[in-house]
Amino acid sequence: IKMRSLESGRLERFAQLVAVDTSFVMLTRVWCIAELVEANKSKLQQSLMIHSNASQEACVERLNNIDVRTAEASFPADKDLVLGKITDIDAFNEALKALLFKQLGSFLQDVEFDVAVDVLTETVSVRF
Repeated sequence: IKMRSLESGRLERFAQLVAVDTSFVMLTRVWCIAELVEANKSKLQQSLMIHSNASQEACVERLNNIDVRTAEASFPADKDLVLGKITDIDAFNEALKALLFKQLGSFLQDVEFDVAVDVLTETVSVRF
């Protein structure tokens, strides 16, 4: 996405860079999940930076079990807000899994998965 800077008149590119912790705990946080999906919906370029000590097994386990309903938030109202904006939670979860498996493909290239996830072509609509 390009946006014109009001001050300089030049075009700027925006992207999302996500630093992932070694245990992939960020995938259990409701706002992290919501922001990943929203950036994808907005067609922002997304990059995930993974710590060199991160475990492929921990990543696959988190991905296979990811569910926005069980995600945590510091404030219960935040979780309620995010969940209240999702019309089809199961479709949201599947789209999230597909997005993450796609983004983490090179990190997980040698791992065999228990669950096959097809990359979804449709976007789940969520507004924040």
